[in-house]
Amino acid sequence: MVVDKFCDRSTRRLQVSRLRLLGYLALAMLAGGSVARATETVEFDGVWWAGLSELQKVSVVQGIIGAFPSGWISGAVKQQELNEQAVRRASTLTYAEKAKVLAILKQDSALAVTPSFSKTFGTYIHGIDDFFANHPDRMTVHPEYMIDCLQDAPTRSCDSVGELK
Repeated sequence: MVVDKFCDRSTRRLQVSRLRLLGYLALAMLAGGSVARATETVEFDGVWWAGLSELQKVSVVQGIIGAFPSGWISGAVKQQELNEQAVRRASTLTYAEKAKVLAILKQDSALAVTPSFSKTFGTYIHGIDDFFANHPDRMTVHPEYMIDCLQDAPTRSCDSVGELK
């Protein structure tokens, strides 16, 4: 008899727990249809940048500067490979001419220059802020595109950044 009461109580607890779980799942399914799906996307552009706090801007600049050199090197390596393939396929060049062109390409490669950032994060933040203030028509430009023109040895001017997107 004691065993029967225990089984009945435990069975009831299990049933109540299951009902609660089913209730929560039903509620989540009814309310969660729109909650579970993203209702908007974020475009990391000038409008997004303008809405960031100073601390958030520092974090963004720190992340961009941290990732920029590896992206630079990856892009430079790929460009070097494409250049070398094009030179090797050029049928009008002799072997000696191809070797000479390849040597020049290696010397002039972006790999010969390593991006460096010796300024403070605040300097880069002000550079990005100034760009958007001076070019309100380019608010669709992503802030990471400006880091190249703000680095120690820029490969382009900041005024040309909006034309690249």
